[in-house]
Amino acid sequence: MPLSTAVPKSGADTLRNRIGEYVGYENASLRKSSDAAIRRHLITSIKDVLQQLESPYQAADTEDQERLDSLLKSTKRKLNTICQSLNHPTYQQVSFFSGKRLSDREISRIYNLEQEMIEEIDHVQTEVAGMGKEKLEREIFEDHFLHISNFLDNVNQSLFEREALILGDV
Repeated sequence: MPLSTAVPKSGADTLRNRIGEYVGYENASLRKSSDAAIRRHLITSIKDVLQQLESPYQAADTEDQERLDSLLKSTKRKLNTICQSLNHPTYQQVSFFSGKRLSDREISRIYNLEQEMIEEIDHVQTEVAGMGKEKLEREIFEDHFLHISNFLDNVNQSLFEREALILGDV
């Protein structure tokens, strides 16, 4: 099919391709299952990153090891906090999950936020993998953790905005 006639995929289609049991939010009776599926997917991805971070990382200069250990600890704490938010959402009993009709704009925004969270966690995984297992120079590991911190801030922002949409606070 020529590019000019290709039909862009909807947000739900993109997410369905990544998460098999995800169906989207158009049908109110299936919203809870899609919400649970996206949260499970994100938690699993984050736990994969946490597992990667359990590998011993060493700074090239022994004086920098304390800084590296501090960045690892901080990153693990942020990832665990995001997991807690995903495990215990504040919105389980709101009208979002009832028969309330959602506007196309609201649904589209939720899909975009969910896709952003997945992509940002993918970026974190790439950064962690990019650190490798060799002894790390301070400039290199600080650069990786600066990127990781930015990606995690984006996940938190998307998670916050998504929750606000679901709660109807927007």
